[in-house]
Amino acid sequence: MKPWMIVAITVSLACGGSLPIPRDSLLFYYTFNDSSVVDTLLKDFSGNGHNLIATKKPTLVADRLGNPQSAVSMDGTWYIAGGIDTALLHKMTAGDFTFGLMFKTTATSGTMTARMDIAGMGDPYNSGLYLSFNNNDIRVFLGNHGYYDSPTALNDGAWHFVAATRQSGNVTLYVDGAVATAGGAYTASLAPITDTFVIGKHGIRKESYYTGLLDDMFFYNRALSATEILNANEVFSGFGVTMIQNSDTFTVAKPVFQWHAVPNTIAYAIEVDTSTQFTNPLVSVPSNDTTVTMSRSLAAGTYYLRIGCNFDDRSSFVFAAPTVFVIK
Repeated sequence: MKPWMIVAITVSLACGGSLPIPRDSLLFYYTFNDSSVVDTLLKDFSGNGHNLIATKKPTLVADRLGNPQSAVSMDGTWYIAGGIDTALLHKMTAGDFTFGLMFKTTATSGTMTARMDIAGMGDPYNSGLYLSFNNNDIRVFLGNHGYYDSPTALNDGAWHFVAATRQSGNVTLYVDGAVATAGGAYTASLAPITDTFVIGKHGIRKESYYTGLLDDMFFYNRALSATEILNANEVFSGFGVTMIQNSDTFTVAKPVFQWHAVPNTIAYAIEVDTSTQFTNPLVSVPSNDTTVTMSRSLAAGTYYLRIGCNFDDRSSFVFAAPTVFVIK
């Protein structure tokens, strides 16, 4: 019999169709996975129905955690637009807001000589609201009110989370959960915008196309707090769920699994199977706390387990990458 020992098993969460971010004042949320993309249609997972249409069928690729068909790849020849009416555009830009997304540039170094517009509405320099790449930095445009740049280059071929907020006129740009730039107050509303919301190019003209990967894009008509921004960064970046076990090898047929609480989670589930596919799991157990006992006896052998988190009672579980354990 193997002596008892303490081990920590760490797995990473990949957020897909569930809502790992608050619903309060959320206007749209695009996950860019195979559940949200149907031919050229991009579904809005906020529940508000602000679906968009791509000019070609989007190419889905693995996201930052290796989950297949869970991010969109843009090659600078097409874009996504439509689905957001003028009234909503006014609401988006009239007062406080938060605009965020995950991105990864194709470039891994060097100087980007041309501006690339990731997403927004209107003309970035005149009346629009945009997140763009300017040279090597991420930039938030506020039309004729000006813009803010990140202080460090982000064309490094790595995934980054960026969010821009305006609260009582004060604009803050976050990169990877931390404040990158905070500037002066722009208390006036942006000029009324009648142009559609666009992903992948300039809001009006056929220029400044974006080349790179995108994932988890959202917009609120309120400013998320610094804590909410940090939580979103942790979830989207694939933070670890640490499980404290007596052993990764068990001598009992119904082992008990325990893990540390995940922020913003209202319920958990644990699945066990003999492969990493989990098509028909041997065990599927819900839990309202961070401890689960297997609901059936397991024969000796090697098994895979994964933990799911439900961030919203109207959505499904988001499962972590599986890890392995053994029954002796």
